[in-house]
Amino acid sequence: MARFNILSILVIVGLLVAVPVFAAETSNTLSSSTFHAFKANDLIGKTVKNSNGDDIGKVEDLVIGNDGRADFVILSRGGTLGVGDKYIPIPFQTFMSNSTNLARINTDNDLIANLDTSKLDAAPSFKDKKYDLSSRDSQMRICRYYGAGACPYM
Repeated sequence: MARFNILSILVIVGLLVAVPVFAAETSNTLSSSTFHAFKANDLIGKTVKNSNGDDIGKVEDLVIGNDGRADFVILSRGGTLGVGDKYIPIPFQTFMSNSTNLARINTDNDLIANLDTSKLDAAPSFKDKKYDLSSRDSQMRICRYYGAGACPYM
């Protein structure tokens, strides 16, 4: 019994020391100009601009597939103060990169993504937050719209 208590105390002390050290090494902000890994809350709510600096929307949500991958980024666009927004699902790979540039954070902490506004205006979208991307057909329709390579894992 005493052995169990001593072991428990050692484990708790170890966690108390390890957690602050780990937390100090991680951050909620994206500090590099380009990135390959991130936390969802670093993207959700982020203003998105194109490479010209034009505001093209806000990251509303991420859609995670059954395999654990981020399949789609939901971009809200076109409304005023959240009223009248349309919700545009964009394949994650299309959103985060193209053939030459990765998405990046600028000095104003905006997400810069190489997305064409005219293509976004014509993209498949939803009128409210009750979007449903659970069917393979709806996912493939979006992937076809963005072209070859938009959803390489589907």
